[in-house]
Parts: sequence; structure tokens; C-alpha cells
Amino acid sequence: MDTPFIQSSIHLDPDAPCIGLVEYFSIADGLEATDAILKQAAVRILVSRSVHPGKYTTLWTGTVEDVSESLKAAVRLEKTSLVDLLFLPYVHDKVIQALSRLYNPNIKLEALGVLEATSVASLIKAADIAVKCALVHFISMRLADH
Repeated sequence: MDTPFIQSSIHLDPDAPCIGLVEYFSIADGLEATDAILKQAAVRILVSRSVHPGKYTTLWTGTVEDVSESLKAAVRLEKTSLVDLLFLPYVHDKVIQALSRLYNPNIKLEALGVLEATSVASLIKAADIAVKCALVHFISMRLADH
């Protein structure tokens, strides 16, 4: 699988916050990819579990360099069950906090928005764009069936 997003000519700060995600149609392939991710670089797993129906998703955070290297390790496995992947450098802190379930439930609400997507990667990209473009707070972020 070609991964041009990782070999970009844009200079990225290697210590910037970043998240990576892989989603597989096979639980076994997802577990194998998670093993490769953890063995490749010093990253922190945010979510690694089976999701409905019969898929496996792993979401992790770390520096741009570590997430890039660990995503390359997962892609090098060349699993045909790969559904989607995400490499998101400079992710907003609010996105990582929401994914880690670190949010303030006492935020005064003036309006409520809901994001829905068919893939976990699309949802996270949309959330990052929203928080970078407007003054928003996440009350909850649920991925797949959670």
C-alpha cells in the first residue's frame, strides 16, 4: 500500500503532538498491527479494541516522528483487511483529551453539534478541523460502538 502522506516534503516538527489510527476488517490483523505499532516506537495507545461489526481499531498518540514510524510498521504488514488509516500531525489538544475521555462535563452549553461519520478516521479528522476553526468544546467523543 502506498503511503504518500507519510513521505510528505512538508517539514513537520518531530516533537509535535500527533495521532495515528488503523482500522481493520479482521480482529487478528488489527492485533498484529497493534503489536507492530508498539514495538516500533514509544507511543501511547488511546484505544485498541474490536468494534462493530467484527472490525478492530487502534488509535495512538505520540510525537510526529514516533507516530509516523509506527504507522509505517503497521502498513508494512500489507494486510488486505485494512479499512482506513489516519496520520494527523499537530492534532489539537482538545481532540486528544476527548479521545482520552478527559473533558469537563460542566461546560456551559450555548449550542450543541453532533459529528457522525462512516469511519473512525473521518470522525477524528472532522473533530480536529472543527476545534481548529471555531471555539468549540467536546462533551463526548464515541468511536464506533462505544
